[in-house]
Amino acid sequence: MKYKLLVLTVLFILFSSCNKVAKQTVKSMPKRFLVTALKTNVVEKSSIFTKNLEIKNAKLFLTQFKIDSKYLTKINILDEKQWVDLTTEMNKFAEFRKWIISNPDQIVTYKKIYANRSLRTDMGYLKSVSRQLIENPNKKPVIVIRRGAVNRTDYKVKLVAKVFKHKEFHIKGVFPDFSNYTAFSTKLRAEQYFLSDRAQFKIAKRELQRVVVNNNSKAIEKKLLEINGHSKYYHPNYGDVSGRKLVDLQMRDIQNHSKDRIIGLTWHHKEDYGIIDLVNTEVHNKIPHTGGRAIWGGGRHYR
Repeated sequence: MKYKLLVLTVLFILFSSCNKVAKQTVKSMPKRFLVTALKTNVVEKSSIFTKNLEIKNAKLFLTQFKIDSKYLTKINILDEKQWVDLTTEMNKFAEFRKWIISNPDQIVTYKKIYANRSLRTDMGYLKSVSRQLIENPNKKPVIVIRRGAVNRTDYKVKLVAKVFKHKEFHIKGVFPDFSNYTAFSTKLRAEQYFLSDRAQFKIAKRELQRVVVNNNSKAIEKKLLEINGHSKYYHPNYGDVSGRKLVDLQMRDIQNHSKDRIIGLTWHHKEDYGIIDLVNTEVHNKIPHTGGRAIWGGGRHYR
């Protein structure tokens, strides 16, 4: 109730005829109230309120990280959420913090690729995008995840070029097509993208168990026989196993709720957003690749 009354008071002042009074009132407010009030839909609509809050936060940011005040305009291009995320990430990741403090101009680049949480704190990608923006500011920068010979076949796995288009930039790379060695695929929800590998694989396995329970076990077994091929894997109780024995053990692992791993199979983050594939381990491990974890799954920082 106290905050609601304060918000109403602020609104009255902001939309009053005295613009000077409005500005000075906003500047004198405690930061705690400013942040709380900003979250209300109606106060967010005030350009005077938002502008002064951004400037105040920008100055606070420069002071906190001992960055020259001449970079105020760079900081001030960020909106409230971007400013909070940049501050949080600089406090959390020492290497990234040192990079931004040494190269404040990179804040512009950070904003450019802000939409991708996996890439925006990676110095290599920031450097690449910054260089492209200098060379051609009117062209959308392209982030190259992995280079490779397109259509080359390794271990019967074709390498395919893909481009993922975003509003401010594109992501490009060459990725293995594991479809001939994939037993099962599922899609994570967006809010699950940054969970740990273990949490994501548990979600994927539960979905696989659901499919098996719904009378699709024969189809899964057939697919396992197909993708296993001549692969052999060591089992502590049975030694080297392959063929039908391997499939039986895999089906047992799949239906075991207390076991995370499935013998001979690996959960793979596909480059397509949110897709998790269950792939033949031998093939997966023999093909050097960059998967979806680097593109949509948080990269090396958010894992």
